[in-house]
Amino acid sequence: EAAGAMADKSFVRKSTIDQGGYISTLPDEGLVLVFKKETKFCVVSVDGSRLQFEWLDTRHEQKGTALDDMFTCFRNANIHYSIRESRDDDYIYVVLGVSVDKSENWADDTNMDMPLDAKKAIILGRKSENFLLAHNTCIDDDDSEYVEWRSLQFKKLPFSAWHNIHIQFERVIGDVYLRHPPEERLIPHAVHLRVMYDILTSDEQLGGAGFLVDKYVDEGSNPLVKSFALNNDLYNPHIEHSGYGVRLSCKCYQVWFDRIEDLRDYHGEAMAFYFAFLVHYSRWLAGYALFGAVWFAAQMYTDNIMLNYGSKGVFAGILALVSSSVLWATLMLENWYRRENRLTFKWGMMRYDETVVPLPNFRGEFKINPATGEFVETYASIFWYKVKSFFAFSTIFFCISVVVSMVFGIWIWKRQLDAEEDAEFNTYIGIGVGVINSLQIQIMNAIYTRIALKLNEFEGHRLQQEWYNSLVVKRITFIIINSFNSLFYIAFYDPQYDKFDDSDILRLRALRLQLITLFLTAIIVQNCLEIFFPFIGRKIKEYQERKALQERGDTDRDDMNAPLILNDGGQSAPTAIDLGVGQGMDATNESKENELASEQRIMDDIEKQMALSPCPDILDNTAEIVVLHGYVVLFTVILPIMPLLAWVNNFFELRVDHYNFTHAQRTVPVASNGIGVWKTVLSVFNVVAIFSNIGLVSFRTQLIPRALQSSGHSSLTEYDAQLIVFFTTTMFLLFVQFAVKFIVKDNSDDLDAAINRQKICEKHLLLNKIKDVARKRARDRKRFLSMPGIDASTIIQEQSIESDNET
Repeated sequence: EAAGAMADKSFVRKSTIDQGGYISTLPDEGLVLVFKKETKFCVVSVDGSRLQFEWLDTRHEQKGTALDDMFTCFRNANIHYSIRESRDDDYIYVVLGVSVDKSENWADDTNMDMPLDAKKAIILGRKSENFLLAHNTCIDDDDSEYVEWRSLQFKKLPFSAWHNIHIQFERVIGDVYLRHPPEERLIPHAVHLRVMYDILTSDEQLGGAGFLVDKYVDEGSNPLVKSFALNNDLYNPHIEHSGYGVRLSCKCYQVWFDRIEDLRDYHGEAMAFYFAFLVHYSRWLAGYALFGAVWFAAQMYTDNIMLNYGSKGVFAGILALVSSSVLWATLMLENWYRRENRLTFKWGMMRYDETVVPLPNFRGEFKINPATGEFVETYASIFWYKVKSFFAFSTIFFCISVVVSMVFGIWIWKRQLDAEEDAEFNTYIGIGVGVINSLQIQIMNAIYTRIALKLNEFEGHRLQQEWYNSLVVKRITFIIINSFNSLFYIAFYDPQYDKFDDSDILRLRALRLQLITLFLTAIIVQNCLEIFFPFIGRKIKEYQERKALQERGDTDRDDMNAPLILNDGGQSAPTAIDLGVGQGMDATNESKENELASEQRIMDDIEKQMALSPCPDILDNTAEIVVLHGYVVLFTVILPIMPLLAWVNNFFELRVDHYNFTHAQRTVPVASNGIGVWKTVLSVFNVVAIFSNIGLVSFRTQLIPRALQSSGHSSLTEYDAQLIVFFTTTMFLLFVQFAVKFIVKDNSDDLDAAINRQKICEKHLLLNKIKDVARKRARDRKRFLSMPGIDASTIIQEQSIESDNET
């Protein structure tokens, strides 16, 4: 035992037992690669335990090298795979899996954070006299509730103070980490799948397979057409079957917040943060919508957007409306910061930016990190990276200039169509042009999305968060200008209204008509894309499948799940690699019925997911909510009912998105530490809303001059009065916004204390434990070398050689 301890086997990262390769049984937890047997470029067939690619086009034959070598890469990266054919004989499924041991090694190498088992951590921590946090925490009723210090008695910290504490994962202290059901392992299901994807796509120098699955799926000339993760009922909380009805009570939001935990555990933090923000935003809209609806009813009753130009009380009411909108938007966002930070801590994502690995398609050079001494892949040239970014953003500005020119052209065309004295005809023209403008917005957004993705790949970002933030900046910059430039054009520039005596009234009515037209058209188009078109597509696909089955007369293939027995090189498959729940390389300890039932269940899941649509893009759905927030706050003085309309939209959007995400092909759970740069976009909206709303009140109404004149300030010119009110009011509201941000902290006092407790736990449990292990091994080594008959010099020399080989 002493010799084994001296060999430091527990610190060896790569398993010498788990070598990867072909397995005969399907893994319960895995990723599925779907290859189409026949395309116009390639024919794929099964060749023993591999796939054979016959390229029909010599221009694409070089791509076959990466696909032919993928099974060797899988084996070298300790990835196991199994091969099956689809029931309709059109596709080949390659199901990938990794052992729990490999997953734990990878989590250890990448310094992932894992939750502590609080009770075990406290018991272990009490072995150290200096770990006062462990000594001064009450574990249970049997533990002393009070502690004495300097003849004084203090009540110990509650056991709940240790909840949700995460520390860096180290296998050497695996006993203190929380174990996850049902098989009580250290790596939870979602993290296991995420680690599997990282191993699959990471560079071979980092221990991965270097297989860029997403890149191959996106290539139209590649036989790899789909990839998704297997579902597993042992971990799935059946969130796709949970019905929420149409409840309008406040408890409904708490139900959603509870379900977000299930979404996170099964689909990852990125999806959970999106739904958390959507629920949070809808909850805040509910209260503000009532105030806006009352003001809108008054507008409709008086048939006047500004109610009464001559009333000082109305002027004060409008300023109160704008001020409440600014205050609401600021408090909503600041409260989200607190909620996001609380969830980030609870889900162990505090150090996410420090633990991410480079993107699969990133190509740089390896260097020594001057801070940690680790070998990291970084940019080969920062200069050329900046040059590519400059070129990408130059292309964005060109696209923006195109859409701005299109909007100017649309409104010039509208001016030519307007009749001089036919107000009703002009209203219809305004609605029609608004619809055309809204469709132009949707079409240009779709075209630009493809351009932005290509530009993002061209830039060559290193980390996932860098890639995501850059894509968000590109897309949201274009989307904002594309979506709102027509509104600002009408509000502050369009010269066609200047020739009328009641130009301000006509301008504001046109602005309100354009705003409601854009909003309703966008809602209709988005719901068609998310509900109607997918529904029609599913029905057409189901009809085609039924028709194909009837033509073949073959509705049940008994041999559809027949496993392929050979593995690489004709060698026998290993027999005891733990790939997850109920998994084994050879089911010698299971009955044949259980093996067939497991095989049937997995194949049913694969075939079911093949009929589903790909999972919606979280970025697209987040962009919808952010643009909706712009419609709500930028022109709230014109259409104060927008918060109510947005709340109704979110009520259905929440349920539609939940259905679409949970009834789609399952993606690999994606980690995240929040909604990222979207918070900055929302903050910018809140600032611009001050200038747009006060600008409308100041410069597009006679409300301020008449209110000042009635107060005895008739000596001021109209323009001077407008400028004075505009600047003083905007500065006051900016100050209020800053004061709210300053007063409302991003972290609560309890969260700050919890973060400090986490740092202390990591210090005492991780670093001190490693020191204890090193001391114990030194004592064991000294004791072993002092034993009779031991040649110390020979042992030390052999250990040195063995250590060099392991390194």
